[in-house]
Amino acid sequence: MNPSCHVCRLDGIPVVLDLGLQPCGERLLEPYELGDPEPRQPLRLAFCPRCQILQRADPSADGFPPPATSSTSPALIGETDSLDRFLSGLKNALEPQGAAVVSLHDAGELTCPRLFEILQPRQRLHLTVESLQKQLHQHDLEAFQVEQCPAEPGLLRIFVGHRGAFPVGASVAEKIQADTQQGLGTQAFWENLGQRVATFRERLLSEIRQIRGAGQRLCGFGTSPCGSLVLNHCGLGRDGFDAIDFVLDPNPKAAGRITPGSHLAILPVAELEKRFIKVVLLLDPGLEADAQHQTESWQQQGGRILNPWLRGL
Repeated sequence: MNPSCHVCRLDGIPVVLDLGLQPCGERLLEPYELGDPEPRQPLRLAFCPRCQILQRADPSADGFPPPATSSTSPALIGETDSLDRFLSGLKNALEPQGAAVVSLHDAGELTCPRLFEILQPRQRLHLTVESLQKQLHQHDLEAFQVEQCPAEPGLLRIFVGHRGAFPVGASVAEKIQADTQQGLGTQAFWENLGQRVATFRERLLSEIRQIRGAGQRLCGFGTSPCGSLVLNHCGLGRDGFDAIDFVLDPNPKAAGRITPGSHLAILPVAELEKRFIKVVLLLDPGLEADAQHQTESWQQQGGRILNPWLRGL
C-alpha cells in the first residue's frame, strides 16, 4: 500500500526507492550486544507529485538514539517530523525584520555517490529549494538567499525571513533553475534513480560473486552510516550473502566493535596485511583517499581496492 504525503496529505503517493530494513548506522555495536534485539526500520522513499517532495515512506525514528548535532549548526529541516509545525514555529519566532538560517541537503546530490551518505533513516524529507519555497509561502515566509555550506559540501544554507522583508537574491532563482533542469521536481526522475540504485546493487553483487568464485577473500573499508547502508541493503553481512570477512576502519575507537545490522567484526587497518585478503571493498566514497593511502603497502603486494562508486549511480 502506497503511503500518504506527510506534507500535503495526498493519498497513495508512489514509492520510488526501497532500501529494505536498516539499523541505526550511527551506532557501532559492542560484541556483547550481538544477542540483543536490534531496532531496524524500513527505508523507503516516496515522491509526492503535488508538493514535489521526496520523503520517507515510513518516517519513524522510534528506538534510534538521537543524532549528534552541533549547537552552532542551523536546523536540518529534512529531519523534522512535521514541516508545517516547524515552519509555524519559525514564523512565530522571527522578528518582523529578523532572519533565520536552515540547512537543507542538496537534493541534486542524491544523483551521485553521495546518495548513500545522505539517505539515512533520520532524514525524513528531501526538499528542493523550489518545494521549500512553496511551503514557506504558505506560512508567509520566504527564502531570500541560498549558499553552499563551506564546512560540508552538498549541504545548503537557506536564509529565511518574513515574505517581502528582504529582497530575494539571484541565488534562489539560480538554484531553482538548476534543479528544474535536472528534473528534480518530476516523478520520472526519482523512479529512474530507484532503477539506478537497483542496478548499482546487482552490479556490486555480481562483482563480489566473481571475486569469491575465483577463491579470493574480501573485506570492507569504512564503518560510516554510508557503509552501514551499503552493507545492509546489499545483504553483505553475516545474515545475508556473508561475502565480507570483516571491515577495516582507520578510527582506532572503532576496532573491536561490530557493524550494525550486518554484524561484521571491525579491525584496524594494520590487520590487513596479516590476513589472506585480496580485495578491499570501499564502502564509503568519502573514504577513498584514506583507503588508498593506508593500504598502499598491501596494494604493492598485489591487493586491490574495489571501488563501486567510480561509475556513479
